[in-house]
Amino acid sequence: SDSRWEFGKHCVLLHHDESKDTAEKGGVSSASWGAYFRDTEVFLKVYALMQNQNYPDFGSALEAYSHADFMELETLAPLQKIAPQGVATHVEEWHVLNLEQKPTSPDEAWEMIAPRAEKLASAFDPIF
Repeated sequence: SDSRWEFGKHCVLLHHDESKDTAEKGGVSSASWGAYFRDTEVFLKVYALMQNQNYPDFGSALEAYSHADFMELETLAPLQKIAPQGVATHVEEWHVLNLEQKPTSPDEAWEMIAPRAEKLASAFDPIF
């Protein structure tokens, strides 16, 4: 068990800890958005989740990575074959949101951000 992980009813938080020099990584497959909280600021990524597609890393469309030096929130596209001279496009929207207070638990974080994130995700229309 690693203290950087915190599990709630609807979401999982992966905390950054500068004293931890080992990496932690986790992925999810059922969301079309992911968020990074820093005090009362939220960095939100919205992306197209393509149902019934084969995603890398055990089906992960979103991955979080934590190491002493940095945090990363990465979206992934489904695996696909690209012909020579072909093109693949992966689109995401970035939003920075401000909260009135810092969340104190995964459930509180979910309550604070999910309605706004879901609204932005439902309006997301990637141009391919």
